[in-house]
Amino acid sequence: MNHINKFEITQSLKKFNDIVQLYLAEDKLGKIVEILLIKTPQNQKKYVDRVLRYEIDPICNEINPLVQRIIQYGYDEENEVHFIAYEYNTNEEKDEFTVNDLIKVLKTLNHLKNQNRYGFYISPLTIAIYDDQPEIKFLGLLKVFALFDAIDTDCLAPEFKKNYVQSFQSDMYAVFNRFKDILNHSDNNTLHEIFEKALALNKIDRYNSYKDVIDVLGKYQKTTIQSVSYSKTVTVSVKSELMTNFQTVMDEMNEESFLLVSEEKSKEHNNVQGQFSTENYSGNFFANSDNSIFILADRIKNYTNKYVNNNGFVSEYKFGYESFNSFNISQYFENKWKEANDLGKLHKKETALITKWKTLPQKEQEFIEEKAFKAIYTSCSATKKKSNNLIFQLSKKFRDWYFIRELRKNNIKLAIDDKVVGIIHKYNQKDYQLIIQDAEITIDDIPKSGKLIEDVTIEISQFKKQVYACTNFSKREVVNPELCTKLIKPEHLIIETPPNLDYVAFENTIINERLKNDESQLESVLEALHRKPLYLIQGPPGTGKTTVIVELVEQMVLENKNVKILITSQSNLAVDNVLERLPDTILFMRLASDEDRITASIKMHSFTNKLSDWVEKTKKASKDYLDSKLRNSKTDNEILKFKTALKNSGNDKKFTDFQNYLYYQNNYIKRKFEKVKSLAEVDLIFDKHLDLKVSKLRAIQRDWFSFLSNADTDKGKQKVSMLHTGTTEIDLKTALLQSTNVIGATCIHIASGQYQNIDFKFDYVIMDESSKATPAESLVPINMAKNVIMIGDHKQLPPVVTREKAVKEKIKEELEDNGLDIQKEFGESLFEKLITTFENNDKLSHYYKMLSTQYRMPRQLGNLISTYFYKENPLRNPSKEIISDYDIKKSHGLQFKKPLTKIMDLITKKIIEVPTSVVMISTSDSDNPYDNGDKKKRANECNRSVINEILVELNKQYQGNAEKEYPFTIGIIAGYRGQVELLKSTIKTDRYKNFKILHKDKNDTSLIDINTVDKFQGAERDIIIYDIVKSSEAVSSIGFLDDYRRINVAFSRAKKLLIIVGDHEYILKRAHLHEKSEFKDFKLKEIVRQLEEQGVIVHNFKNILQ
Repeated sequence: MNHINKFEITQSLKKFNDIVQLYLAEDKLGKIVEILLIKTPQNQKKYVDRVLRYEIDPICNEINPLVQRIIQYGYDEENEVHFIAYEYNTNEEKDEFTVNDLIKVLKTLNHLKNQNRYGFYISPLTIAIYDDQPEIKFLGLLKVFALFDAIDTDCLAPEFKKNYVQSFQSDMYAVFNRFKDILNHSDNNTLHEIFEKALALNKIDRYNSYKDVIDVLGKYQKTTIQSVSYSKTVTVSVKSELMTNFQTVMDEMNEESFLLVSEEKSKEHNNVQGQFSTENYSGNFFANSDNSIFILADRIKNYTNKYVNNNGFVSEYKFGYESFNSFNISQYFENKWKEANDLGKLHKKETALITKWKTLPQKEQEFIEEKAFKAIYTSCSATKKKSNNLIFQLSKKFRDWYFIRELRKNNIKLAIDDKVVGIIHKYNQKDYQLIIQDAEITIDDIPKSGKLIEDVTIEISQFKKQVYACTNFSKREVVNPELCTKLIKPEHLIIETPPNLDYVAFENTIINERLKNDESQLESVLEALHRKPLYLIQGPPGTGKTTVIVELVEQMVLENKNVKILITSQSNLAVDNVLERLPDTILFMRLASDEDRITASIKMHSFTNKLSDWVEKTKKASKDYLDSKLRNSKTDNEILKFKTALKNSGNDKKFTDFQNYLYYQNNYIKRKFEKVKSLAEVDLIFDKHLDLKVSKLRAIQRDWFSFLSNADTDKGKQKVSMLHTGTTEIDLKTALLQSTNVIGATCIHIASGQYQNIDFKFDYVIMDESSKATPAESLVPINMAKNVIMIGDHKQLPPVVTREKAVKEKIKEELEDNGLDIQKEFGESLFEKLITTFENNDKLSHYYKMLSTQYRMPRQLGNLISTYFYKENPLRNPSKEIISDYDIKKSHGLQFKKPLTKIMDLITKKIIEVPTSVVMISTSDSDNPYDNGDKKKRANECNRSVINEILVELNKQYQGNAEKEYPFTIGIIAGYRGQVELLKSTIKTDRYKNFKILHKDKNDTSLIDINTVDKFQGAERDIIIYDIVKSSEAVSSIGFLDDYRRINVAFSRAKKLLIIVGDHEYILKRAHLHEKSEFKDFKLKEIVRQLEEQGVIVHNFKNILQ
């Protein structure tokens, strides 16, 4: 047994017995770990599985300095052992302890108790102290150690040895027993008395709480300075005439002293300065160049400084007038000053960023709440007929009856003080009355007068979650606090010598063979798995982002069967695209607020459907099992059914009731029981004809079915059916969720209130389309992550920023910046912020990868996208050596007069000819190619007419398309919403028979979609028709079409053919970027100029066809 999972065993550390053993091991990168092996007998495997799932899984990879970190756990099928891999502490373990060490351990145990963390025992092996820091080992494994008799009982309390039932008194006894060697170095009676009480044989004679004993030991320390061990002394300098009086202060400093270094150095000598604080005194100090600190002894305050206590650090050294074991004090405080400044700068940067990130959702929420309907009522009463029908008397000043009509029409609920009242049933404008039928709260819960407000809970929910996420992030109340620093200041990711990764060896473990032909995909998977806790993958259009995500998930599950992964994105479609591609072997669940938002093929995996399916399968398995037992037993099935029915009827208590019940049974049952004279004789017949074991199984099955049927039935704040995990109770939905490897949900929905009892902690959060999410949106799932993999492309659509002018003004007011560019400040995603930092720092290059080969578009279009949007890191078209028939697969099938187009291959720098797949139909020769000039609803009738002509011709060219196994699809993308409305209202897609799939139910499906660029991101179509829309007779700004990211997304949706419609002379001669545009290059103009040079611009679609 040389290998367990991905670990190679290198050394035996401890053999508890033949079943439980501890080893040193190395992972594939050479990292040393401790690995505990449990050679579990098969009949006890399920029990150990359960302990690991409920005790170990919640704390796996949790960062807690007090507990030995669990890296991975699982079951190795090949060696038939359970394993738990722990972080290996390379520091030297202390073998002599002090009272200070004892206090730290007790504080650690108190901390675990407050977190409801048990499942450990105290022994020399399970509590260690490294560099004055206690570490608890094997947390959560008490039941396993007890099961296999692997517990070292030397330190344990008498009552704990009997049944291994844990309590803080028994743990306290074991700790003091573990640390009793301290008494060998002390004759102090007080200390002996403390130990004597803690080690009392009767637990009720011990201390009542950890706090009590910690306080007692703390007082002992303060009265005995010798109990604190100082290795070095800080030399103190004060004015000679004040030395005697200052001695009292210094004595207290030697008991416990907090120091806080100031950000600014002293002006006169540029020395580090700061403040100190003890229990009763506080003051200022200066670090002198003569290797001492000078204290202003004449300005000592006779009180503690709480700010210093809360924000400073505890002195690890003794203070004295004379140098004893002295050291470089100046350098020590210089280092502390640098550390404080770095932290201060980081804190200021973090505060400023989070304040900015939080402001947008805050103001969005405020805006919605402010514009919500409000009405003052002066009284409220119940109707005579029904107490929950409420009449609200409105103020005579009320005038907004139009809003009342709209609220009633749309069934919008009203609320009072965040309590939902109900829907408007009637209103009486004459009497100023409003009636709510079937109110959701009683009249006793309603103030006599107040304000009725439109219930906007759903509308503001997403913004509240973002604000809450920002707040938790700033407090570091997240699963992995390490991420907080690294997201704000990525430089903290830098490792001088990052671990070497064996790309060649990894190629042999790849699951999807296609990755072996794409170096960037393979490398991104391997690096994302090992470069933690943050890794970025840039995925330009068609480069296989989904393929990479699926491979990542499969590799994660292969390495750790208990891994917890969240697949998330800003959009439901992006989440479903990944989940659809997962193999059947991966267990996943889709969470969504509304199942109608889920792709049809994914609905069976929804939260509700998954539970229902599991319940039905479990019931069937239970029934099949019992039926098999019945077939193999001597049980009379008819009598078994009779006994079950008799018990359910309640007629098994009195003999007369039994006789009456027997009268209505069939003749077979009557004959069996016709001679009985008592219930005792009835039981004898049952025993004779029934297998007692099967009878008990039937009773268990009945209770089990009842339990399952109530899996989703509410009883107060919890479900009727609850499972006990050993430490807590959870409902079946939660249990099912916790046993699922992969959860799919949008960034916002994963924080939904319906999961408030589920403490989501994911080993990995994989966020697709990260570049479309605002920083606040991104933080919602990131806060739940131990490791984050962000996948996106900042060269495509950015986050959507509010269009409401009022919200923008609120943001400027909050941030006190009237000149703030809202789009620039809030249009940058967290992904873009990070990846631009990574690109500009060579030492961070290990933490991101760009996928470099596109597989969606034909070669001409792929080259165009690469040339104008990814020139710095060119995109490759697939090599013919790898996909020899690529041009055939990407062929649109039309016969063009110009079948081939010359392009410059960006990799080889050679001119090559490729099939023509990009054409432009120019409207420049039309009578009126110009748009309507309406800034709010821009549209272009000329372009609409041309698009209609193109559709007519395509319908003619693609005869029989709808009957093909994979019919061609068409996407029509317009640059403006007004044009989309015009196209949708005038183009009847059902006219084009070759692009319409007929169904028997007459609910036909069109293969033509019309929409904006935003709606098409993440989608693809065989043919894309892009409508530029904008055109004017005079010179004018191109407007928001200056944003090359929108052009990139629109053009790159095409799999076979891109047709651009617009006034090419306007683009080349009269259009220009706005003087305040954030973009330097007019990409659309450059593209149109290239198409003109390539000779693929015509004035009629028919002109390009043979």
